[in-house]
Amino acid sequence: MEKTKGKEHPHHGKNIKLARKIKDMSQEDLALAMNVSQMEISRLERLEEIDDKTLGQIAEKMGISVGFFKTFEPDELFKSFNMYDSVKENENTYSMSGTEETQTNNTLQQGEQENITNNYSEPLEKVSELFERIIDLSAKLAVAESEKQELLKEIAALKAEMERLKK
Repeated sequence: MEKTKGKEHPHHGKNIKLARKIKDMSQEDLALAMNVSQMEISRLERLEEIDDKTLGQIAEKMGISVGFFKTFEPDELFKSFNMYDSVKENENTYSMSGTEETQTNNTLQQGEQENITNNYSEPLEKVSELFERIIDLSAKLAVAESEKQELLKEIAALKAEMERLKK
């Protein structure tokens, strides 16, 4: 993440890549939709910050909100998992003497590690489901906003027509 004026900002390119993968799009698919080369999509995905115009175009082609690219911070999500690992490692670092005690300790640690792995898989599946829901809702919001703008244009046209007819 890039630091600007003491504030951290999400990596726009990584968020584009994440959204593209969740949407099951290849770089080539997105490139075709945007009428650019696959290499340009690859370049964009490496950029920490991308201008609003380009983000808007990408969001429109992917059917999601620009806000996702600008605000989502996956690193923050995974930091919480890493902190859990650190706590468990610290709890398990104690010295024991004797072969039987060491074997028992190793067996316990192996069981705890399997338990941690099992505990991670379910939350990660949930997170993945939430990402998909966020993207779907963002797409629906974009469609609704587009429909709203069309209706506002129609209302303005009808008002203008009414004013013309009154004269």
